[in-house]
Amino acid sequence: MYVWKCWRDTRWRCLIYSALLMIFLAATLPALPPDRPSAAAAFAFVAIVFFGLLIGIVAAVSLGSVSIGEEWDRGSLEFLLTRPYPRWRFLWTAWAVGAGELLTLATLPILLSTVVEYYWFGDVHAWRLLKVTPLLFGTASTVYGTTFLFSMLLRSGRKGMNAAFGSIAATVLALLGYGGGSRSMVLYAVDIVSASPKLLMWLPVLLVFPIAAQLLLERAEI
Repeated sequence: MYVWKCWRDTRWRCLIYSALLMIFLAATLPALPPDRPSAAAAFAFVAIVFFGLLIGIVAAVSLGSVSIGEEWDRGSLEFLLTRPYPRWRFLWTAWAVGAGELLTLATLPILLSTVVEYYWFGDVHAWRLLKVTPLLFGTASTVYGTTFLFSMLLRSGRKGMNAAFGSIAATVLALLGYGGGSRSMVLYAVDIVSASPKLLMWLPVLLVFPIAAQLLLERAEI
């Protein structure tokens, strides 16, 4: 089945990034100040979220470029489309497998880190990150969808990855210029973290990326 093929092609990347994120959280969360409102606690929490988000973004670009993009790079997409199935089935299967892996990446390391902290340190900070899971998953899914669409548009996973990293860099530079520097960005990040649960309502908008990729694939002359 194509679902198994997509999982087989991306499983090691998902497992490696999940392990990296879990190790990072388990190593840094015990250093957080007590759960009391203070500038030091807020800054430490945002720093952990930022670096965790950075790992998630890199994972999203990697997964987004390896799904349908590698079919272009290996020249196997033409063979797939000779199968007696509609084109959208392959595209949405590849997208759904990656989205499921991103959801795993956004939740499993936090849950495992909670268990590790409880048994090794006797204190639990990881549960505090559950409230920013929508932020992690929403941002990673946006990056994943963008990379997925770029790979489809450019007909190459490598080109899609380069285009995604370029767009991310341009977005960060634009936000830094608009926000007036890194300090404003930190304050903005604190506001985003506090409003993270509300981001769930924006998740359906992320379907725009696979829908656009489907239109491109349906019109492609292969």
